[in-house]
Amino acid sequence: MRYFRFITLYSLLFLVGLLTDGYAQHFPVQATFYAKPPYPINLSDYANPLGQNLSLKVILRDLNLGPTQVYFRFTVTGGGLALSNPPRLGSQPVFTLTPGFVQTFTQADFGRYFSWENLGVSPIVYSKPLGEGIYTFSVDVIDVLTNKSLSGAVPLPPVWLVVNDPPLLTFPANQSLVKVLNPQNTVFQWMPRQRQANAVEYDFVLTELIVPANYGGNLQNLFLAQPPYYKTTTTNTTLLFGPGMPPLIPGRTYGFRVRARARMGFEDVGIFRNDGYSEIFTFTYGEKNRAPSITTARWDVDGKAVVVWSGVDQQIRYDLQYRDPFANVVNAIASAATPITTSTTKSGNSSSGSTATAPTSILYNLENPTLTKLGNNTYSAKIALDNTRAYNFQVGGITAQATDQMLYSTPVFLAKMDWTTVSVAGITRDNNDYLAQLTGKSRKKNPNPMVATCQNPTVTPTDQTKNNIAIGDTLHVGGTDVRVVSTEYAQAMIKTTGGGSSAIKLYFSENFLINQYNEVISGYLTSEPTGKRISLVDVNAGMSGDVNDQTIKSLGVQIDSLKTLGNQIFDESKNNVQNHVGFILRVNFQLVSLKNRLSEKQTALTTCLNTVVNQLATETNTQKKQDLQKLRTLLQTQVAENGRNLTNLTTYLDNYLLLGADVVSILLPKLFML
Repeated sequence: MRYFRFITLYSLLFLVGLLTDGYAQHFPVQATFYAKPPYPINLSDYANPLGQNLSLKVILRDLNLGPTQVYFRFTVTGGGLALSNPPRLGSQPVFTLTPGFVQTFTQADFGRYFSWENLGVSPIVYSKPLGEGIYTFSVDVIDVLTNKSLSGAVPLPPVWLVVNDPPLLTFPANQSLVKVLNPQNTVFQWMPRQRQANAVEYDFVLTELIVPANYGGNLQNLFLAQPPYYKTTTTNTTLLFGPGMPPLIPGRTYGFRVRARARMGFEDVGIFRNDGYSEIFTFTYGEKNRAPSITTARWDVDGKAVVVWSGVDQQIRYDLQYRDPFANVVNAIASAATPITTSTTKSGNSSSGSTATAPTSILYNLENPTLTKLGNNTYSAKIALDNTRAYNFQVGGITAQATDQMLYSTPVFLAKMDWTTVSVAGITRDNNDYLAQLTGKSRKKNPNPMVATCQNPTVTPTDQTKNNIAIGDTLHVGGTDVRVVSTEYAQAMIKTTGGGSSAIKLYFSENFLINQYNEVISGYLTSEPTGKRISLVDVNAGMSGDVNDQTIKSLGVQIDSLKTLGNQIFDESKNNVQNHVGFILRVNFQLVSLKNRLSEKQTALTTCLNTVVNQLATETNTQKKQDLQKLRTLLQTQVAENGRNLTNLTTYLDNYLLLGADVVSILLPKLFML
C-alpha cells in the first residue's frame, strides 16, 4: 500500500510539472553567454585568444555530482550559413566543472572552437568575411563521457553584424597638383564611414612613387610595390604634414592610403570591408619642370609688343628670345637670324650679372623691356619693337635641379600692324547676377563645373562671385554634395550596403564662402567641430509686392542666361587669343551670335526696366517703393553697360570682321579689354 501511495504521489508531481513547465527539462549546468560589440565579420577574430568579444559563465548546480569534464559546442547561424562544432575531436579543449562554483571562460579558453577545422568548414569558406545581417550565436555544454547536453542550447540575443566601409579620402584629391608651401604645410583629410565602433585608429601611409620613364601602368601598383616614405597612426581624420615631417620634394609624385582599425582593448577587430583599407590616391607635389607656355603675343596700344607666358613654381630663370622671321628669306629654316636672348630670374642674379628681385624683375639686353609678374607663375614682358615688322617669340625656363635643362616653348608669331588705322573699344565682362538680385539668391548650374573643391582648390572656380548660403542648400565640396542644416555644420550622406545611407556632420571653417554655383571658393569643411558659424539668408525674402511677379522673374532668368553665354565667349577669347586661323574663324562666328544675344538682352533689360518704372509710378507702399527704386537703378546701370557693349561689338564686326586672322588675333584682346 505504501508503494502504491509513493507511485501515486510521484505521478501527481510529474503531471504538475508537465502542466506548469510545459515539458521543460532541468539541466544540471546553467550557462550564460555574453557578447560585446563591435562584432567582427571574420570568423578568425572569434578564434583569437586575445579577443574580448565573447565570454561564457558556467555553474554546475547539481551538488551530488563530482567534478565533471565537459566540452562546448558553438553554433553560428545567419547570412546563409549554419556552422556548428562537430562531435568532440582531439583538438577541442576539455574543461572540468566543479559543483557549486561559477566558472568564467573567455576566448583565450574556447577560441580554438572557432578555428576552421573545429567548425568543419574549408579554409576558403572560413576566410570569407560574414555578410551584413542578423546572426545567432549559441553554445551547448556537453558531457565528455556521454556526449549529452548538460545545459541545453544557450543563445545570445540576435546580433546585427555591420560591414563597415573603409574611410573615404577627401584631400588632396586624386591625381591632383598640390601647391608647394614654405614652410611645408600639406593637409591630408579623410571621411570616416564606420558604425558600431567608437575606438577607431587610422594607419596613414605616404609613399614616394618612383615612376619609370614612359610608364603607362597604374600608379597604384607602384604604391603597393615600393616601401613607405612615411607612416603613422592617429585617431584623427586630419593629418597636417608640416615642417617636422620628412620633406616632400617638388616635382615628385606621391601616393597615400589610410587603413581604419577598430580597437577592443589591445586587439584589432575586423569590421571593415577590404580589411579597412581606403583607396589609393596619388598627387604631384608642385609641377614638374616643363617648358613655359606663351599665352599671348600682341601689340599694346602704345605700340610696344607684349608677351605673356606661364611657367612652374620651380623655375628660377627664364630666357626670352625674339627674331624677325623674314631676316633671311633665302634659307629661313637653317639660316634664320640669330635670336636675341635675354635672361631673367625670379630671384638672385640674371645672366647679365645684374640683380633681379621678385615679384617684378627686369629683362636685360632688350630695347626698354619690363617684366611684370601677373599672377601665379605668369609673367608679362613689354618690349619696344618696330610694330611695322613681324616677330617670332620663344621663352625658355629652367629649374635649380642640376640635371634639368632649359626647356623652350613653341614659337609664337606676332604680325606687323599699322596702329594708325585701328580704333576698337572693348567689351566689358558682365559679372552681375541678375537672378540673385531678383529672387534673393542664385541657384544656377555651372556649365563648366569644378573637378573638386577643397581648402586649397586645384581647379580655379569658373566664378568667384560670392553667393549667399541658405538652409537646405546643396553645396559642392571635395567632390561630394553636402546639405546645409544649420549655421554650424552641413550634412553629408554616406551610402551603406543594402541601399541605405548614413548621415555625418561636417563643420564650417572660418571664412567659408561659396560662389553662385554653390561651389566652395574659400574655407573648407571638416569632421572636427570648429566653433565657427556662418551667416544664412532666407531664400524667400526677396523683393516685396509686384516685384516678385513671375514675369519679372522670367526676365531675370532670360537676362542671366544671355549673360552667361556672352561671358563664355569672353573667357574663350581671353584664354585662346593666338594666331590660329581655326580659332579666329570660330570666335568670329560666335561674335555674330553674341551680337544677336546682346540685342535680345537689351530688349529684355529695357522691358524689365519699363515694368519697374510703371509699377513705381503707382506704388504707394514706402517699403515697396524703396525696393522698386533699387531695382530701377540696377537695371538702368545694366541697360547703359549692355548698350555700350553692343555698340562696341557692332563697330568691330562692321569694320574688322573680314580682316586676316593675323590682324584679328591682335584686335581680339582689345575688343575684350584684355
